[in-house]
Amino acid sequence: MTDGPPAQTATIDFQYERSYRVSVEDGDPDSWIAVAIAIGDTYIWGGPNSGVTGFACGIVLNLLETVDAALLNERYVVEFEWGPSWMVVEPRNDASVTVSKASTLKGARNPDERLEVDTYRSVTKRAWIEEVVDTAREFHGTILEMNPDLRTRGVMQQLRREIRRVERLSAADDNTVN
Repeated sequence: MTDGPPAQTATIDFQYERSYRVSVEDGDPDSWIAVAIAIGDTYIWGGPNSGVTGFACGIVLNLLETVDAALLNERYVVEFEWGPSWMVVEPRNDASVTVSKASTLKGARNPDERLEVDTYRSVTKRAWIEEVVDTAREFHGTILEMNPDLRTRGVMQQLRREIRRVERLSAADDNTVN
């Protein structure tokens, strides 16, 4: 699985549509949301106006876990939509990871089992980690702008703790993300 030099950018775009905003206003920050994920100019999941779906806070927490895996040179599988859709972040080398769509559980577990339609692209660890952390911060801030009363909600406190933990972890391991 090779795709040329790693991209220098990643984009994770949560699509805060009306139904999601209403859920947040009603006190539920972890309702269903669409997210588009691109490496460079290649969409792994979704597109400008579409995305793969899942529970919002769960997606953010899983994305933060991909940072741990990237720094340890391990594979991490993010499950969307209760399992019919997966995204895999796996080591490419010491300085980059490959982000892949997986249409089957077999493909999520084994790159040799991925389908031809499963898009993948490599990106530098630094770019991936920075985008994940920036996205998590932005998500947290957006939720609190929509409903400040959620600041003390357990899942929002968990997000804050995980964001800080990942920030410290990635700063401490600066040699790996260079």
